[in-house]
Amino acid sequence: MPRFLPNVDVRPQLEELRSLLDNDNGPILASNTVSGQLAEILHNLRNLRTSVSRPDNRNINPLERTSNSLPPANISSILPEPEVEYNVKITQRILLSKLYKYPKGSYLEYPETSPDDKTYIGHLFHWEGDMNSPVGSIVYSQGPPKGQTKKGNPAKINLFQDSNGEKVDCVKINSTCQGSKICPLVPVVIKKASHTKATRELLTERLRWDAIVRSMSGGPTRTILQRTLAYLNVLRLRGCGFPLQEETLLSAAEEEEWEARMQVQLEARRGRELEPQCRGRLLYLHDKDRTPFIWLLSGAYIEAYFFNDEDEMQTIDEAASDYGFGPLAPCMTVENSSSQRLYCPADHRDEEGNLTTLQLERTFCNSRLLLYIPTEDFISVCPYILVVCVGPHEHPIPIPSKTPPTIKEQVLDMVRRMDLDIADATPRRMMRHPAVYTRIRELCPDMENPTLIDIHPSLANKDHLRVYVNQIKSDIYPEGTDWNGVRHYKELQDKKKSFEDHYVRFIGTFSKVDGSYLGEDTVEECIRLIICMFPESSHRLLRNNYLQSDIAFSRLTNYMEFELGGWDSETRVSVCYCRIFLNCQSAISHFLVFRKIHQIVKQDTGQGLQWRHLHSETLQNPVGIFSFSVDQHLGQAQGLGLYLQELAQSPELRLKRDLHQPHKVLGDLTEYEHLQRFLRLCVNHMKRKVREGNKFPEHVQQLMYSLACIQHADWDGTIAAIQQEGGKAAIDWVQNKIVSKFPFPALCWQLSFIPLPIWQAGDRHTNLIETLHADINREGKFCTALSALIKSERFDLLKLKAMSNHEELGIRVSYKTGLDRERALHNIKREQHLRIKTQQKDDIRIQKVNGTLFNASQNVAAAKRRLDETDPPHAAQSGGSTTARVALQASLTRAEVAYAKALKSAEDLHRRGSGQIPLITTSQALFPPASASTLYSPTVPRSSTHTQGRLAPPPTTQPQDSQSSLQLHQDPQWFWEDTSETTESWYHWL
Repeated sequence: MPRFLPNVDVRPQLEELRSLLDNDNGPILASNTVSGQLAEILHNLRNLRTSVSRPDNRNINPLERTSNSLPPANISSILPEPEVEYNVKITQRILLSKLYKYPKGSYLEYPETSPDDKTYIGHLFHWEGDMNSPVGSIVYSQGPPKGQTKKGNPAKINLFQDSNGEKVDCVKINSTCQGSKICPLVPVVIKKASHTKATRELLTERLRWDAIVRSMSGGPTRTILQRTLAYLNVLRLRGCGFPLQEETLLSAAEEEEWEARMQVQLEARRGRELEPQCRGRLLYLHDKDRTPFIWLLSGAYIEAYFFNDEDEMQTIDEAASDYGFGPLAPCMTVENSSSQRLYCPADHRDEEGNLTTLQLERTFCNSRLLLYIPTEDFISVCPYILVVCVGPHEHPIPIPSKTPPTIKEQVLDMVRRMDLDIADATPRRMMRHPAVYTRIRELCPDMENPTLIDIHPSLANKDHLRVYVNQIKSDIYPEGTDWNGVRHYKELQDKKKSFEDHYVRFIGTFSKVDGSYLGEDTVEECIRLIICMFPESSHRLLRNNYLQSDIAFSRLTNYMEFELGGWDSETRVSVCYCRIFLNCQSAISHFLVFRKIHQIVKQDTGQGLQWRHLHSETLQNPVGIFSFSVDQHLGQAQGLGLYLQELAQSPELRLKRDLHQPHKVLGDLTEYEHLQRFLRLCVNHMKRKVREGNKFPEHVQQLMYSLACIQHADWDGTIAAIQQEGGKAAIDWVQNKIVSKFPFPALCWQLSFIPLPIWQAGDRHTNLIETLHADINREGKFCTALSALIKSERFDLLKLKAMSNHEELGIRVSYKTGLDRERALHNIKREQHLRIKTQQKDDIRIQKVNGTLFNASQNVAAAKRRLDETDPPHAAQSGGSTTARVALQASLTRAEVAYAKALKSAEDLHRRGSGQIPLITTSQALFPPASASTLYSPTVPRSSTHTQGRLAPPPTTQPQDSQSSLQLHQDPQWFWEDTSETTESWYHWL
């Protein structure tokens, strides 16, 4: 038994100490050692008395009394004050020594029972025959031996009578308490603790006592050993863990051990079959430094385990057991009988001394429960239920992990209140949902910040709560919330909704190889498409001439979201016409996307999508889609081109002459030639890709940006300069654009066949579709497919209704007009704000670089001065002087290298910043040390500075005083002209 486990009554020793005090009134002298030990003992005893108070009578079981060490819990809703009657006879053989009568709506977790099997205690509840029986809240698990009265032979008791005073028929059900699940190493005093009346206070006291036992053996030694034991036990149970590749020859003992381990895992999985696993032996290895592959574990214990050093492990285990932990120490694991846990979570040793996981033992309890319920014919005239408890419970008090039926219904109702969020409901999302929190506030009006735990403690277990969440999800979405759930949703939509309200227009799978249709059932390697759009959106889509599309990745799990949107010129709002959930970004998948959109629009409006270069009769009278803006994704562009190439093969278009190249017919155009006639590439995406990773020099980046234009002065020369000055990364960048075929014509008008007015009116970025992504993401991110579909349906329907409301009644969605002037103002303000932020960051960098460059120049000057002060004629006469001169020369070299590095940093900031902070690019800026430091101080204010000096062109002759001017890195060169009385104020401004 561990020597720090509080399981020994020390009252006799304390009584003996008291007798010493009573017999001798004088001082009792002792050494410092004895005095210190007594002080430590008293300290420990005080802690024990504070945490686990002992009763005056040692014969009273501590679990059969009311605790005085804890404030009483607020359980008025669980145990309302009942009426008590004594010696109530209900049958000829049963006399209730106590009968508790509970008011309507009450439930009971721990019904009081009798101290022996000859005494009965009753609990009478009001019950109207619904599913919320008060018996369902009893924590004690009931089971065999059990039985009930047979049909046709009802029981009758004195308590159950009708309005005429006649006894009514009732059913008698008897069952037996199933006890608890306890680790075999739990001390007997805990295992055999009996009780007749339990409360949450007594349960809290028992759990606190267990916590005190664990805290007495705390410390890093226990932590390390427990981690090590857990690590070894998992290795022992799981083994290699990799799939079976080849058989391993095992001895008879190893084969028996393997079968035992597999049986443990099979029981833990509750009968689900195990995947074949590698049966190889684990090896204990070292790295090249002879260090074992161990981290935060006891290397000595692991080494003893793998080398089967039983003596060493026994020594470590016994030392740990003396301090109350380790595989040999007593265990405190007690679980309810209803718990699904089969094995003790702690690591122990079996009878043979092997490290193992012990199976929990079920304790036997003879406490019985008799239940009297009126039959269905009499429940309306006698709405009561009687619970009779017989015999004490011979096990620890179970924890209240069972949610009473009435509270369970409240929780289920809370989940239903989540409405559209049910499909993605989790315990965490449920607890923070506004509708759920509002309901909790209604149930707990007197609490400031109530939670589910305040309703019932069992709801603190998120896994327990997940059962209720999944129950509602399965009731509302029986096919789940992924692919099958969407299929089921579409089936219900097609049956119950009118065609105008259809939102899910298509769901199906296609081959990744040739795009052939595979049906609605999913296979492992296929393209999945879920297309969502209202018929009204098809009509609005036909009226728009400028479109954008993009794919979002963060709103769905296992899917991506393709959005096709644009700016509605009539209502002046951005609108998403179509949403498509897909699992692939290939060219074939995008080809299928545009083909299905064309078919759905034709089904809704009578005609498919119209494209300017295909359906216009002349260049002067364009119809259909003029411009289409995308990002740089090759699959999207190529898929769009393939769709147009297929569309151009229709009989009415195949032989039609191209408007831009009359010597060609539309049927002969390649997919990239189609794109050349309407596709625009987002300039923002292009610039962001150029800036990413700082792969290109600043001037090369500017050359790349210049390619996005209407007409370039020297296209070929710029391309050559980019490849020549940007290195391999720039060459790869250019080649990628050339091989992709569509980017350069989509960036520069002179390389495309888009009419200039359309190019100028079209979108040079995809900001609109990005805002549509942001809007729908506010409805929720990382959703399942069905949840994302339901939320987007509500969102898109709201947008369409708002647009129709504006068209019919003139009410906009906001006070903003959406006119071009307002949009231009917003864009300019945003760009200006971004530039100001960028310039402020550059100013901070300039200040830092100025300080670094100034210090570097001062260091170079100081190093030169020290080197010049050495006397070369005398250097040859003294070896020490020669050594000193070499050291000074090395110091000068280091200073010059640092200065060159600082100067390079300053050159990189050329033409950057706001211009308020001059950039030093020469070491001739010699300032007085006391004032020059303010040049690069970020805390110096700039107020009242513009009157101290001004930027002026360079004078015709250089000033004599080098301290009165500072060369700035500008083109042409500018100087700061000091107009103050002293240079000190100008330094202060800098």
